[in-house]
Amino acid sequence: MGESSTEIRDRHAKSQRARNLIDYSAGESQSFLEACVAGHIRPELADAAYEQMQRLEFFDVFRYASPPAIELAARLAEITSGSLQRVHFTPGGSEAVETAIKIAKQYHMIVRGDKKRYKVITREGAYHGCTFGAMAVDGEYFGTQIHFYDPLPPFGRTSPPPYHYRCQHCANEDACNLTCIEDIEQVILREDPETIAAIAPPLTMGEEEIEHMIGIVDQALTIYEERYL
Repeated sequence: MGESSTEIRDRHAKSQRARNLIDYSAGESQSFLEACVAGHIRPELADAAYEQMQRLEFFDVFRYASPPAIELAARLAEITSGSLQRVHFTPGGSEAVETAIKIAKQYHMIVRGDKKRYKVITREGAYHGCTFGAMAVDGEYFGTQIHFYDPLPPFGRTSPPPYHYRCQHCANEDACNLTCIEDIEQVILREDPETIAAIAPPLTMGEEEIEHMIGIVDQALTIYEERYL
């Protein structure tokens, strides 16, 4: 258990023992894991939230739409690459991952009439969340200690990560050569292509690794769709 904080602003906190602390989890460093991407105690954000709560604080997104949700969905579609046309909001990352897995399985079952596809490929060491379905594709991430919770849902499969520093393919080269795409294809072939429902790339990585991962996933998805779907 860490120290208790009595007050905090931006990313600077003061503990109960009057120590000055920097919240490493708020801001660029670990923002993908936390709820304070923009830092703590931002008056403009608090004012916007209060103003919205005076009009509408919650509406069931499974049954209804609301102007803020519609505006946010449109903005996300605008800034997201590709041709995003639909957005489904969830309370947090773990539920978002599980929802994505369910969408993938429903797509194969309902749209394609294929009931055999249920496996999801992720990368070793990947983190996707702390609920059971998300932990099933966590890639043995050390932080979630998933061995305590076995047996997990049996649909997660892993392939080596695009970690250039220790990569068996390109650690001795100046940059990632994307050879680890072949590792993903080997997992597809080993597990039977007709059982693969989705590829779930981890996004809790450093900036350089994410750039590599985007290139790897784009090519891996192309291979998956053209050869095995």
